[in-house]
Amino acid sequence: AFWCEVEREGTPLAEPIENDDKNQLVTFLWRGSPVTRNVLVMGSFKTDGTMLDNVMHRLADTDVWYLTVKLPKGARFAYALSPNDPLSAAGQPGTDQRMATRQADPLNPHRWGCPPAEQTRFTCQSMAELPGAVPQPWIVPNPATPAGTVETHKIKSEILKNEGDLSVYHPKGNE
Repeated sequence: AFWCEVEREGTPLAEPIENDDKNQLVTFLWRGSPVTRNVLVMGSFKTDGTMLDNVMHRLADTDVWYLTVKLPKGARFAYALSPNDPLSAAGQPGTDQRMATRQADPLNPHRWGCPPAEQTRFTCQSMAELPGAVPQPWIVPNPATPAGTVETHKIKSEILKNEGDLSVYHPKGNE
């Protein structure tokens, strides 16, 4: 019954914090299997602490894995989940495995950063918009405006020892 409700409502879950009108508790969920060892939440949100603070916890002897973080009300962010992550720092052995297992949240239908021809859970990130997020009317497609194209690239940083996504929009006629 729990998983049916979560699948219907979607994730992450957001709830108020008593006596705190600026922040919310945000809970990420993962339905584990007998081979699940850990699940890392990677997102564009900032929390205090290290990568290891973003590792989900298993709820007793269940298949429920969760991570709750405190974020500003109305936050909007992209994130991905990495089951059985090597939990190694950027540039260390195992980061290739992270990139291979990193995926969109199967409990969140909102996607971001998907190449148009390759929309799989491994090519997309999940997008979260918490209650109170400021509207963004300029991102709604306008049928009167000709559609351009989006070109995606991987950017590798030797200094930061990581890799990130870069999307470039080309307006119609400037491709």
